[in-house]
Amino acid sequence: MTELRRQLASSPLGRAAYRVKARATFGSSAEYWERRYGDGGTSGSGSYGPQADWKASVVNGLISELGITSAVELGCGDGNQLSYCDWPRYLGLDVSATAVRRCAAAFAADPTKSFARYDPDAFADPAGWFSADAAVSLEVIFHLVEEEVLRTYLRTLFALGRRYVVVCSTDREDVPAANAHERHRRWTPMLAELAPGWREVRRADPPAGLDLAAGFLVFAREGAAEDLAAAEPGGGSPTG
Repeated sequence: MTELRRQLASSPLGRAAYRVKARATFGSSAEYWERRYGDGGTSGSGSYGPQADWKASVVNGLISELGITSAVELGCGDGNQLSYCDWPRYLGLDVSATAVRRCAAAFAADPTKSFARYDPDAFADPAGWFSADAAVSLEVIFHLVEEEVLRTYLRTLFALGRRYVVVCSTDREDVPAANAHERHRRWTPMLAELAPGWREVRRADPPAGLDLAAGFLVFAREGAAEDLAAAEPGGGSPTG
């Protein structure tokens, strides 16, 4: 019965039903996603099909190019996007306990994958036990509709990355919100306050014709940015 619910939830009709329900019952970002996964829902169309293929092509290219050895994803969702990616060592964190349980079951045979529930109100990692070579956020930021939730998330995300932060998101205000659990805005200006010592080194927009508004933004910590610049053909600017 659970598998049938998941199939229905991932169908166009099922996704439309979730949009209607979300507008009527949205409380907070964390509550929404736990309820959605608990009802058998998925992380959304961006984690499946051509959208997931393109995102994985960018991620896997970065893993190879930058020599990324480990990753922590803040908002791993149902784990479907993860199945496309080649992270050498991976930790997935999510506010939804249901999503974490689903991921743990799906990757139980993979010793390179670990998962834990993330509670932003009860999370502190000054010793760096949760940190990784790269911190990752794939289509999470525009789902954080509350301003303070977003600020806490960004502060945590950039604290988790030792060398790089890899983000797939919108970063503009002219994208219409299709659901109550979406809010598109410019968030990169917040980083001067929330994540000093980091700089954006690359952007990649989705290819024309792909039904995806989010693009990739790659950030490097001071020191790592110089390493990336040296790796560029001819030693040119990493943003060029």
